[in-house]
Amino acid sequence: MNDLPVTALDALALVGDHGSFTSAAAAMGVSVSAVSQSIRTLEARVGVALVVRTTRSVRLTDAGRTLADRAREGFRDVRAALDDAARDPAGLRGTLRLTVPHMALPLGVTAAVRALRAKHPTLAVEVNVDDRNVDIVREGYDAGLRLVESVERDMVAVRLTAPFAFVAVAAPAYLDARGAPKHPRDLAQHACINYRSLTTGRLYRWELESGARSLRVGVEGPITTNDVAFAVACALAGEGITYVAEPLVRAHLERGALRVVMPRWTAPVPGLFWYLPRASRTEPRVKALLAVTRALVKGA
Repeated sequence: MNDLPVTALDALALVGDHGSFTSAAAAMGVSVSAVSQSIRTLEARVGVALVVRTTRSVRLTDAGRTLADRAREGFRDVRAALDDAARDPAGLRGTLRLTVPHMALPLGVTAAVRALRAKHPTLAVEVNVDDRNVDIVREGYDAGLRLVESVERDMVAVRLTAPFAFVAVAAPAYLDARGAPKHPRDLAQHACINYRSLTTGRLYRWELESGARSLRVGVEGPITTNDVAFAVACALAGEGITYVAEPLVRAHLERGALRVVMPRWTAPVPGLFWYLPRASRTEPRVKALLAVTRALVKGA
């Protein structure tokens, strides 16, 4: 019974409302014979008479009236859905699932989610904060966020942030006590706050560039973490030198709580990018995310 034609149910309800095949046909914009055929098809499908016709009148049987009443309830739900879609043209429902690294939260993720919710209030957003390189297809996410060099070639990448640089920073108290390194090789003599990758389980080697020269430096120190915010907190407390995206510590640098060490040795990156399968670009929830992202980047 699940394949009953909607037009036949609509015809039945209208015949009951108008008491006339002619009026029902006019309301539907079809011929009287089309309405009559729809009713006969519906009666054959359910196996009972739904309409009683005489030379003077047309009325629904008890079975026909019950079916028409239930059909009207369904039509009300459909009209409500259409009204909701008119208020939210994308008709967005359900949940947009995103995976992002900790460092990205203050670098545009919060602004993107707020803009998305303002434009599509019926859409729910789930943000999973995870520093792993997540396989979004296997783990059921709509999109993820990474540095662009970490995005697989078969994925679409859409910019969220402007380019920025990774820098080595330390508190003035630490530098006053231990001195400031001038070259990456000097880091071996310093307490460095290490970062352990959740993806590989290995300690991260600092990537430093100066002009055409590029180095990957393994550092040592008494503190290791997998959380960028904790590494920054330790640096602020004078525990050592840490390596971090410059926008995350810009306010600390501006007020002098941290200083960039080896300023000629940094690691410029193109920025953070949403990544998603190419086929997902037409999915309404993803399209909405990319639309607000492009608007934010354009307005930055």
